[in-house]
Amino acid sequence: MRPYEWNIEKRNVLKELLSQGYRVTEIEKLLGIARHTLRAELKRGLSESDFKNLRYIKYEPLMAMDSLVKDVINEEDLKLLMDYWKTKEKEKKEIGNVNI
Repeated sequence: MRPYEWNIEKRNVLKELLSQGYRVTEIEKLLGIARHTLRAELKRGLSESDFKNLRYIKYEPLMAMDSLVKDVINEEDLKLLMDYWKTKEKEKKEIGNVNI
């Protein structure tokens, strides 16, 4: 079975379903995903305390994305990457402002 690929749209759908009071088992069926896949995503988007106490309504998509990135890239490398992106964005703006 192919792994479920989370993106911001899917995470926002999850947040909306949780806010509407859907239960985890209902969300699994609606999204067509396995229980462990959903629980792993909930764990990424909640504080340890909220996850432990099943306060899924507090799920935050951006927190889940942040957690996922930090699992793959350490903070020092992430800062370097962000600086690189800022530099590239600045270069794009400067090129766009040059009149030929």
